[in-house]
Amino acid sequence: GMLRRVIYQETYKSHRLPEQMQFLIEMKLTQLSAVAATCERIFTSPIPPSMSRHGLRSMTLWMMALPIVLSFSVPPIINVAWTAAIAFIYLGIDELGVQVEQPFRVIPMWQLCQLVQEDILEFALHPLEL
Repeated sequence: GMLRRVIYQETYKSHRLPEQMQFLIEMKLTQLSAVAATCERIFTSPIPPSMSRHGLRSMTLWMMALPIVLSFSVPPIINVAWTAAIAFIYLGIDELGVQVEQPFRVIPMWQLCQLVQEDILEFALHPLEL
C-alpha cells in the first residue's frame, strides 16, 4: 500500500521513468505482494502439537532403550559414549525439525523485511537519474 503510493507519487506523476519501466516495477510489486501473502499463510498455519510430541516421545523411548541393548555387546565406556553421541545427533535433528516447522520464530524476518522496506523507500524517494 504505502510503497506503491510513494512510487506512484515519485515516478508516475513526474514521468521520471518510461512506461515500460513503470510496468516492470508494478509487476515486481505484484510478485512481492504474492510472496508476502504466502509467507503470511505459512506464518499463520498451525502446527499440530501432537506431531512434535509424538516424535519426541518415540525418540526418548528409543534413546532410553539404546544403552540397555548396547550393554550386551560393548564395554560400558563405549556404551556411554555411543549413547551420548547418538542422543546428541538425534536431538539436534529434532531441534532442526522444530525450527523448520516455525521459521519465523528463529529467523529474524521482521527485521529483514523492515530493512528491505527502508531500502526500497529510499530508492523510491531518491531514484537514480536515467
